[in-house]
Amino acid sequence: MPDFDKVTYDFYSDALGRAGIPSEAEFNTYRLKNVLFVKGLYDDGLIVEREPDGIIKAACMMIEIDYQAGGNDTVVTSESIGGYSWSGTQKSLEAKKYECLQLFCHVISGRR
Repeated sequence: MPDFDKVTYDFYSDALGRAGIPSEAEFNTYRLKNVLFVKGLYDDGLIVEREPDGIIKAACMMIEIDYQAGGNDTVVTSESIGGYSWSGTQKSLEAKKYECLQLFCHVISGRR
């Protein structure tokens, strides 16, 4: 079982070398939600690490995605440039989080 206590700002900034989240307090704002999400997938047998600390790395990257989005899972976006409008669907936060998981883990579709 992964050691979810390793999902820390120090691991994120030192081991992963990431700097997208400026402080430990902001990292911790999104930590619990993401750790519980990943732990649930792991407990259900839906993710398997491909490398040491893969689940921990993925959880840290997921926290960064939440931070960048402000926790807002917006799915529709639109913009107007020079009189032209565009409207479309952005990837949801959940889809982006699954991409993080796939970088470091095997993700199994469905429930076992």
